Amino acid sequence: MRQLGLAVLAGLLAVAFAHGEVAAQTSGAQSLNITPGARADGMGRAFVALPDDATANWWNPAALAWRS
Repeated sequence: MRQLGLAVLAGLLAVAFAHGEVAAQTSGAQSLNITPGARADGMGRAFVALPDDATANWWNPAALAWRS
C-alpha cells in the first residue's frame, strides 16, 4: 500500500512539474495574438488581400498607399 501511495505521489509531482515547464514557455507578447476584427478571425486570419475593412491597416500596412 505504501508503494502505491508513493507511485501516485510521484505521478502527481511529475504532472505538476511538467505543467510548470509548459507554462514557462509561453511568449511575453500574448496580446499580439488578439485579432482586431471578427471578420479576419473568422477567415482564419487570412485577411491580407482584403482592403475594404476598418482593420485592414492592421493586416497589411503596406496597402496604406492605395487607401482613399
